[in-house]
Amino acid sequence: MSQLNFQFDANGYLKPYDIIETDLAHFERTFVTTTVRRMIFAEYLQFNAALKSLVDAPFDQWLDGSFTTRKPLPFDIDVVTFVDFDIFFKKKLQLERLKVQFVKVDAHFEAAYPPTHPRFYRTAFEQLYWKSVYQTDRFGRQKGFIHLKF
Repeated sequence: MSQLNFQFDANGYLKPYDIIETDLAHFERTFVTTTVRRMIFAEYLQFNAALKSLVDAPFDQWLDGSFTTRKPLPFDIDVVTFVDFDIFFKKKLQLERLKVQFVKVDAHFEAAYPPTHPRFYRTAFEQLYWKSVYQTDRFGRQKGFIHLKF
């Protein structure tokens, strides 16, 4: 279910402290509020356009970092993209190249196996890993993060 009204704690972190699903338009309205944020978001959109062209299939993204906080001058946007496993392995080299083309997008890619696939446990493991990384800051304070579907 898509969340329409974001809540923030005293540290400027998203609440609830979990995965928060929303859509790109609402994400933009909430987080693209300064010139710096507009510049980062524009590069994120360019990254996504290149990614969509490359994979030509639906994908999920988890977004985190200072961009998903109330910090007025974030450095970049952290993104992990879960790509269909067939496409991931066929286009792994191109995905790696994509990671370095956009300096304001700290991009990572993971293979997404469907729940009925014998290797789905790999997707579940990667999701647990990224959830553990994105759900706390470097000081151990809890925070939420964004989930977008494309």
